[in-house]
Amino acid sequence: MTTSLQGLLAGWITGQRWFAGKGRAIDDLSIESEIEIAAGDPALLHLIVCVRQGERRTRYQIPVGLREHLPDRLGHVLVGTCRRDGREVNVYDALHDSALTGHLLEGMAADRRFDGLGFHPAHGAEIDTSLRSLVLTAEQSNTSLVYGDKYIFKLFRQLNPGVNPELEIITALADAGSAHVARPYGWIETELQGEPTTLAIMQEYLQNANEGWSMALTSVRDLYACPEGMPAEDAGGDFAAEAQRLGLATAQVHRELARAFPTGTIERPRSSG
Repeated sequence: MTTSLQGLLAGWITGQRWFAGKGRAIDDLSIESEIEIAAGDPALLHLIVCVRQGERRTRYQIPVGLREHLPDRLGHVLVGTCRRDGREVNVYDALHDSALTGHLLEGMAADRRFDGLGFHPAHGAEIDTSLRSLVLTAEQSNTSLVYGDKYIFKLFRQLNPGVNPELEIITALADAGSAHVARPYGWIETELQGEPTTLAIMQEYLQNANEGWSMALTSVRDLYACPEGMPAEDAGGDFAAEAQRLGLATAQVHRELARAFPTGTIERPRSSG
C-alpha cells in the first residue's frame, strides 16, 4: 500500500529535534499549505503542517525535496517514498540539499512570491546567489544554514502568527547604523490567521563571533583549573577586559534600541479608595 505524504510526515516528524510534542501521540497531521518553489527533479516544496495532539495544535514548516533517485549523501534525511504525479519519488528534508537551498537565496535576491510565500531582500542588500549551503546541527528548535562564509539563514520550524520580534529588532538596529548587530539580508514570510508571519531570517554570518555567556563560562572553567599560585590572567581566567567590552557594547545596543523603539511613561492606575 502506498503511503501518503501526510502519513510519511506523521511518522518522521516525531524524531526531529525541533518537534515540540515529544512523548505524546499524534492524533492527526494535516498539510495546510503546499507551495512548489522549484519544479523538476529535484523539486522543492514548502509545506506548512498542523499537528494535533489532544487539544493542542501546532504548526510547523517543512521544506521537502522530491527526487526519483536519492544520492547516498542524502540518505540520512530521507522521510520516505510516495507516489506523486504517477511516479514513485523519494521525499526528504530539503534543507540538507544544496542543489535546492540555492532557490532560497535566489528568491530573496529577486524579491519573489510563490502563491502567498514572500521572499524579501533587506533594504539595500545585494545577495550572492552562487554560494552553497551547510546545515548547522547545534540548534534544537530551529534549523540554520550557513552559505559560504557570508550568510546565516535561520528557518523557524514551529510557527506562530505574527512578525518575529528578532526580525523587527535586527532590522531597526541595522537601519540605525548599529555596529553591534549582524546585518540582515532578507526574510521569508507568509500569512497565518490573517497576520504576516515570519518564516525565516537571513543575516550576515559572523564566523568568529563569540557569545558572551559562553566566553564567561570558559573563563571560569579555566580559572578553576588554574594551578595554585598561578595568576588568573596566565590561566586564561581573567575575564575583566572582555566583560568591560561586552558591557559597553550592551549599553550601546540598549541606547540604540531606545531610539529605535521609543516608549512613553505609563501611569499606574489610581486606587478608587
